[in-house]
Amino acid sequence: MGMKKTNWNAAAISGVMGNVLERYKYDGFGRRTVLSADAVVEKTSSEYNWNRAFTGQVLDAETGMMLYRMRYYNVSLGRWTSRDPIGYQAGDENLFRYCFNAPLDWIDSLGLDLHHPYSLYLGGSNEQILIDLTPEQHTEITNYFRKNFTYDEAGRAKWASITDAERRFHIKQSLKTANIPQCVIDANVDNWVKEANPGIKTPRKRIRNPKVIKIAKKQVK
Repeated sequence: MGMKKTNWNAAAISGVMGNVLERYKYDGFGRRTVLSADAVVEKTSSEYNWNRAFTGQVLDAETGMMLYRMRYYNVSLGRWTSRDPIGYQAGDENLFRYCFNAPLDWIDSLGLDLHHPYSLYLGGSNEQILIDLTPEQHTEITNYFRKNFTYDEAGRAKWASITDAERRFHIKQSLKTANIPQCVIDANVDNWVKEANPGIKTPRKRIRNPKVIKIAKKQVK
């Protein structure tokens, strides 16, 4: 049985009687060290082939990388091995960087971030209600904004130049392209535009227990 600690890191495993069999420690970006049950002796590998590690994700023993569902994370480099599937919607200009280089403050269990309907890149608030989307839905929304507002200073300037009503329209339309229910959009759009600074990129900050809208996913047979 596995035991977790800060940021869902796998800290130890125990036997059926509850006795600790093996312990684990990590550096800031997730490189794991295997320890004896008393945490005194460092081992070269796990004797029990335990593959849950940093932030509770799967460690690939062959490559030494972490599988985060949507992409692999290289713990030695402290970065992803491929671009963020949701592009710049996560609010980071570096699409390979892990959690804004702040792994003690953030986790990213999918290899992508929860969606800010009013993009932080365009000036949305950190306090807004987030949406849990599929990668395909993220792609649809990203493509919508890429088509109508480029991800650069010019795009932010264009966003700042339009009216509040037009900004609301584009936020709602982007979500409609991802098949977000209209009732969800209408019920939350006031929250999404609240405390925004149109055209001024918002630095990401950690929000403990953020409000998240869960969208039911279709079953794939």
